Amino acid sequence: MTKSSRILTAFFSYALAVSATALRRHYFPKYSLPFSAVLLIFLAVVFFKGRPGLNFSLKGILLGFGASAFFLIPYVFIAGDFNIKSLSPTFFLYQMFYVAIPEELFFRGYLQRTAEEVFKSPTLSVILVSLLFALAHLLAGRGIYSLLTFFPSLVMGTLFAITRSVVPGIMFHFFANVAEAAYRPLFQF
Repeated sequence: MTKSSRILTAFFSYALAVSATALRRHYFPKYSLPFSAVLLIFLAVVFFKGRPGLNFSLKGILLGFGASAFFLIPYVFIAGDFNIKSLSPTFFLYQMFYVAIPEELFFRGYLQRTAEEVFKSPTLSVILVSLLFALAHLLAGRGIYSLLTFFPSLVMGTLFAITRSVVPGIMFHFFANVAEAAYRPLFQF
């Protein structure tokens, strides 16, 4: 596959995922999350020939927990009242299986790996995919503050660049979403 065809394929799959998710969320909100999850996993596996970077290692797991503790514990102290009791068990399952896993497989396992192959720069790939990640959250109707997802995406992208696995990013993504949801009332603007 040539460089330009890889870029076009990645752009097409990104545009398809974002627009389908936004349309589904608008017209069929009840089904938007499962649909998005299935679509992202499908695109990651099909376009990247089944190699999304699901490598389990102790190093990766420890990096995922370590990054979560390093970046999210200060967030707890800065934001104050952590309201985790308001989150249901279903919320935790959705965050892991319908949000963190599919998004990391697609954005890191497929898009970032493709960007690294095309541009030969892990740093540029992390920044580019983080911009696309934030834009996708904005276009999916999450509000202007969703652009802040750029920053945790930098962490998830760096974890992928270091370990070549989406597992640490999945862990960080899950914990970051839980922390954000527990503080959501503080960030409504």
